[in-house]
Amino acid sequence: MKNKLIHRRSLIVCVGVLLTSAFGHPAASAQTNSWITSASGKWETATNWSLGLAPTNAQSIYVTNSISKIVTVDLATAVSFPNTMTVNDLSLWSSGSSTNTLLVSNIGTNLPLTVLASLSISNGGVLVISNSAVTVTGPTNTVLNLGGNVVLANGSVVVSNVAALGPEPGSAGLLTVNGSGSFSGYLAVGLDTNAVGNVLLSGGQLALTNGPTAV
Repeated sequence: MKNKLIHRRSLIVCVGVLLTSAFGHPAASAQTNSWITSASGKWETATNWSLGLAPTNAQSIYVTNSISKIVTVDLATAVSFPNTMTVNDLSLWSSGSSTNTLLVSNIGTNLPLTVLASLSISNGGVLVISNSAVTVTGPTNTVLNLGGNVVLANGSVVVSNVAALGPEPGSAGLLTVNGSGSFSGYLAVGLDTNAVGNVLLSGGQLALTNGPTAV
């Protein structure tokens, strides 16, 4: 099957209200916890983080340092370290030509990686969701900045606010779907004037659930 590229400056997908109370509320003053090693590694390994602690729901998580790497959340993370599966907010980006990838792999959908306040992916940041789910339960009047790459490989994303794929000029976003993908929430492709967002369907399908689509 040929790849299909959908390029739009404004694509809004509206869905129903998503409940957030099950996941709690964003922390009033979250602690910053940054990935400090230049190597790839596991999300739950405390020594990889600036606080010397694995991520928790009281922390703002940053994977933004230089040198390309992959931070992995997998089934062992979800089963053995469930307290690390909810964070206050999450930022992924990198300087120069390096790439910081968060790989959420084979955790299923029963215990998704949950972000309570906001998710921001900028240039050099990549979020790969493979046979897994990521849920963002931030306030409905906020915007998720997806200016990097998001890959759904039989994965799903659920948001309760606006997800801007390509939020502003110079920060183009790309959503790639391999296999089946599901996006539930408000999706804006190319949010701002002259902003660019792209959706690439690569041998699969993308389900935009629970509401009408306006182009």
